[in-house]
Amino acid sequence: MSMNESGIYCIRNSINNKCYVGQSKNVKKRFIHHKSMLRSNNHANPYLQKSWNKHGENNFVFEILE
Repeated sequence: MSMNESGIYCIRNSINNKCYVGQSKNVKKRFIHHKSMLRSNNHANPYLQKSWNKHGENNFVFEILE
């Protein structure tokens, strides 16, 4: 599967294995948007943002599930 295709994806915290699961028509574009929002401390999901701030960017993995 290409990153430019639609799909279901996961942003996984590699420390506690908790996942944020989403879907998009363009997974690559969505990953870029998520990272941008998380890096600017402005993500719409406060739980994901708090975990990102606590554990750091290097402890998150972006994966395509389907």
